[in-house]
Amino acid sequence: MKLIEGLRNLWVLVLCAITLFACFVAGTVFARSEIYRLDENCEVDGFLGSAEHVVLQSRFWRAQEGMIDRQIATLQNAATERAAMRNQVADAKRDSTVMADTTIKSFCAEPANANSPACAPASPAHASAEALRERADLIDAASREAQQQQRDAAQVGALQVCKARVHQRAQDSIW
Repeated sequence: MKLIEGLRNLWVLVLCAITLFACFVAGTVFARSEIYRLDENCEVDGFLGSAEHVVLQSRFWRAQEGMIDRQIATLQNAATERAAMRNQVADAKRDSTVMADTTIKSFCAEPANANSPACAPASPAHASAEALRERADLIDAASREAQQQQRDAAQVGALQVCKARVHQRAQDSIW
């Protein structure tokens, strides 16, 4: 009796496993692959990536190629987006400086505050130091941007090599 019950439980377990596998295959076949499943060597990454590759074949590779195209476009537009963000930050900084200067001028315009240290004119050395700091910040930002553009260009180059391999794999796939 226990043997029959054990076999029945095993049979239920096997049916559940088959059902789950069938659901995975059906979901993979009818769904579009939306996850980038390639590693840095342009090989299929992980169990789910391998399963999608086996089930989808050329559809898998075409989906990966589309995702590579989107990554390349993002990297190529990154410098423009970073420049736009830097401009927004510079505008906000300029606005806050103007607001701070206006607040200090109105503060210093009152006779009771005229002798406050905040109302004392900046020394030439202080003004020179501020100008040097701003120039150093600009040089540092330009250096960081150049380094980031080199990294982006290297990544775009690697993605283009990967795209060529993926395109060939899509051509060579069975279906």
